[in-house]
Amino acid sequence: MQTRAFEALVNACPEDVWSALTDPERSRHYFYGLAVHSDWEVGSHIVYAGPPPHQICGEVVLVEPPRLLMHTLADGRTMLGDLDPVAWVTWTIDSADSGRSKVCVVVEDLERVDDVEFDEAWRHVLEQLARYLDDARKPHDID
Repeated sequence: MQTRAFEALVNACPEDVWSALTDPERSRHYFYGLAVHSDWEVGSHIVYAGPPPHQICGEVVLVEPPRLLMHTLADGRTMLGDLDPVAWVTWTIDSADSGRSKVCVVVEDLERVDDVEFDEAWRHVLEQLARYLDDARKPHDID
């Protein structure tokens, strides 16, 4: 097993981070255009879906809003109901100073392979999440 951990300090409170992690419209902004879908109950499916054939499936393992989300990920071609996980993903969200949060994602890759592209993909997701949350707090012009 290869364990990867990535961390960012974001300009959002834990509740805003949680919303970004669990809301389909918000997840599209940072997760490669994929919308996350789940009922967020332990044992339920989690699906990151985009235009076919882009889909990543898994199962919710642990949910403690707005601080902890753990789920598996399986091969995107796998049909729901037949999910052999290739990774376990754990998101933790901790309060930081000035209304910010420390967000950490730990990915346990069950394939036990060094994969620079895999690392970069998760680093990119976390960077885009931080950028999205930072931009969401900036004032915007109203047309």
